[in-house]
Amino acid sequence: MKIRVITKSGRIHTQEDTEGSYEQCIENFDKWFSGADVPIFMLRTEKDTVIIPLSKVDEVQIIAEEEQT
Repeated sequence: MKIRVITKSGRIHTQEDTEGSYEQCIENFDKWFSGADVPIFMLRTEKDTVIIPLSKVDEVQIIAEEEQT
């Protein structure tokens, strides 16, 4: 699974090899967004974590492996 976040300023943040099914990713993000006082989008890799306030997010793409070319 690949997660791509595009902010209103046009920056693209991508996280490769996200574990779980498409449905699990959608469910997890729904929980994060609805349960937080300040909703954020978090992308985590082995090296670092990117936290983006939802007010700055323009688009979120969740790409299943079989959709990649």
